[in-house]
Amino acid sequence: MLQGRRDSRQERPRSSCSFLAFSKNFTTFLTLKTNVSNMSTASLLVEINPKVKDRLDHLKLHPEESYSDVIDRIAGIALDEEPLDPETQDRIAEALNDLKEGRYLTSQEIRKMLESS
Repeated sequence: MLQGRRDSRQERPRSSCSFLAFSKNFTTFLTLKTNVSNMSTASLLVEINPKVKDRLDHLKLHPEESYSDVIDRIAGIALDEEPLDPETQDRIAEALNDLKEGRYLTSQEIRKMLESS
């Protein structure tokens, strides 16, 4: 079993991660261990496709970054916690209504308009 390494120079609590790779059904199991302020540890065994593990490997900012940190970073990007203001919500609703009513131009139509002007 490989252990995720910690960077001792960092001050914030880091997550450590280890992984087990099983060849049965080409499945990879990641064991994610999270240290919360060095007081408690949570561990979770996750079954993922090896291609997903390869993608996670490519998303690491540095070789020592744990899988838990990679997943946390991705989740932080994907989850926008700031709500949309009412004006933006109204503009989105208007645009969706325009699409439903057929009020839109295709990229080919826009290209023709630009080429003719």
